Amino acid sequence: MSNKKFEYFMTIVEEKSISKAAAKLYISQPSLSKFLIKLEGELGVTLFTRTSNLLSLTPAGEIYIRYIEDVEMLAKKLQTTFAKLQDNSAEPMKLGIAPWNGSLLSAKIMSQFTSSFPYVKFEIVEDHGLILAKLLRTNKLDFLIGYKEALLTGDFLSTPLLSDKLLLVIPKNYTPSTIHIPKNNSFTNPIHTDIGIFNHCKIITAKKNQLLYIRINNLIDKYNLSPSSLIESSNMATRIRLVNSGQGITFIPAAAFYNELNMDNLVFFDIDDVLCDWTWFLFYKKQPTSPPAKGLLAIIQKLCFELNFTKQN
Repeated sequence: MSNKKFEYFMTIVEEKSISKAAAKLYISQPSLSKFLIKLEGELGVTLFTRTSNLLSLTPAGEIYIRYIEDVEMLAKKLQTTFAKLQDNSAEPMKLGIAPWNGSLLSAKIMSQFTSSFPYVKFEIVEDHGLILAKLLRTNKLDFLIGYKEALLTGDFLSTPLLSDKLLLVIPKNYTPSTIHIPKNNSFTNPIHTDIGIFNHCKIITAKKNQLLYIRINNLIDKYNLSPSSLIESSNMATRIRLVNSGQGITFIPAAAFYNELNMDNLVFFDIDDVLCDWTWFLFYKKQPTSPPAKGLLAIIQKLCFELNFTKQN
């Protein structure tokens, strides 16, 4: 109830007794009786009649209830109108996200944000991490879901979103005979291995303008791998399918397999190396303060938590 007077009256209506209503409201019975006498005096009508020790509404009392309901409805409408005005005054917001991350999150983020803040102009920009980082630096994005390499320079704030890592993924026909593949091998249950045993293999990598290309090259250099050849593809799903068809090996973030159905020919390996850390972060230049900005941050954190929970279970 937005009004103490309404709350007292409606409690008397519900309890049909001054004493019971007073007890529920934690006030004395004489105080509530005085309130009712004063209210009826102000309105100039009798609101209750006493029958069989219970109070019942008079026709005037019935009208007063409808009046209270109308006032409460108008109060809620006013609050909604003010909220809309606040949303309309909020700055438009842009979120940057890589296409494969977007395949997991973009639709859900857009749906939940526009449902909570329908009057805020909101746009999701999908592109490669290095391009998105440039847009954030030049104030063309407000938020960016990405990785540390993209923003090694600049005064940015960041919030960790999802703990992920790069897995070495190979087709079954590339598996050395010395390695036993357990039946439960998957992207959530990879085999620990030494990357060196896969020297001279064909490696499927990303394009040169992508962060994953840089990370795979760092792994190749660190372990002195000599690939028999390199196949470049900018598309994560294409790289997975190339491995699945036996065309080579690759490094893929575990989260990329959340929506991947055809993995029958894949074997997953875990490399114990900091270079395989692929944690997702949300980057931004200033701490979110407006309700829409705080709401967007909360939505993204919740969705990433759900992704992490799905992976662990």
